[in-house]
Amino acid sequence: MGILSDTLEDNKERSGQILSALSSTSVELPTGPSAALPCLICSDLVTDEEALQRHILDRHRHLKVYLKLNACVLPEVAFIDQPVSELIAVLLGDRTGTLTVTLDGRRKRSLNLTPGKPTSLEKYVPAGYVGTLGIEITIGNIRRDFVVYCRTQPCVNIVELDEAIWQFQYPLLEGKEPDWTRFQQHYLQDGSRNALEKRYLTGIYSYILGCCLEARSIPHAGKHLEEALGQLRPFSTALAHTARCSLALKLNAFRLLKHCGPGSRFYESNVFFNTQEAAIRSDRGLGRGAPSDRGLWIDDFLEMLLNAVSLFTAEDFDGAEKMISEMRNSPYFKEPNNRDKVILLDARTARARQRPEAANKAYQRLVHHPLFGREAERYREESD
Repeated sequence: MGILSDTLEDNKERSGQILSALSSTSVELPTGPSAALPCLICSDLVTDEEALQRHILDRHRHLKVYLKLNACVLPEVAFIDQPVSELIAVLLGDRTGTLTVTLDGRRKRSLNLTPGKPTSLEKYVPAGYVGTLGIEITIGNIRRDFVVYCRTQPCVNIVELDEAIWQFQYPLLEGKEPDWTRFQQHYLQDGSRNALEKRYLTGIYSYILGCCLEARSIPHAGKHLEEALGQLRPFSTALAHTARCSLALKLNAFRLLKHCGPGSRFYESNVFFNTQEAAIRSDRGLGRGAPSDRGLWIDDFLEMLLNAVSLFTAEDFDGAEKMISEMRNSPYFKEPNNRDKVILLDARTARARQRPEAANKAYQRLVHHPLFGREAERYREESD
């Protein structure tokens, strides 16, 4: 286990930007049949806009409503660096609701919502508006709140929050349990903190909790990891970026790594898992990137996976095979997503070493995999 702070290549945090622009939270879309759009509610990937609408209706109907802002599904917290050109609210289900628009906390307009009928709201936001846009929706006893920072960033003391996270996660470096109760009481339940601060802290808390539960093979660990990904999606800080990349690897949501360039610790993993072949050659090998003494805790398995992929791309196949063996003996290997990644790495390593029998054996286990199955089937056909 160790501490990692990944490179923020656009350097947004240094310029004072706490939230990523809504338009930039979408992953880079590949071409062809594997093209994917991310759901900004849960981060799941779908094939196109029509599939996204079906996904929202099937998966998120319980949320009762969703909004679209400038052609993007609106999460509960967002920042935009462009004018509001489109803002639509859509009720799901069969109950009516009410919606209130506020600008910098002042009520602008209240109106009724009809199920299944899109309601345009952009006319209630002045052209060129700079400030906080609030949208409150009530459906029976259910209330949903959305906050959009329009061409302005919120005031959040990220240095203070990151220091609290550092103190919380530090015991993990000594093989000890974090003080879950103290962090909850002092930070997550602190009434003086605003919703954005709590969301940031809750996201990191869910990430660390999910990782710890995963090591113990507790079934609902994945739920906490998925929640963490959703909670941290709006943020552009180094910790949030590192956590999202780590979660993308853990949850096999590899398209979320598409923005990781050569300066990122996750670059090799981006190319390795987002192409049918690991078509890069890297000489950096083990220890790629510079760990930080004020970064995010990552578990042993994730650290081994990052190193194994780096060793593979450096064509150090002896080192990669040693790391594969260590990962197989890790308690994290029991988790299906982790196991499948190791099998793929094993298959490609055997293939690179021209060991067709071992490669075939590994690929056989991936033939029906939703992400790796096409590669496995093609290799088996070519080797027949």
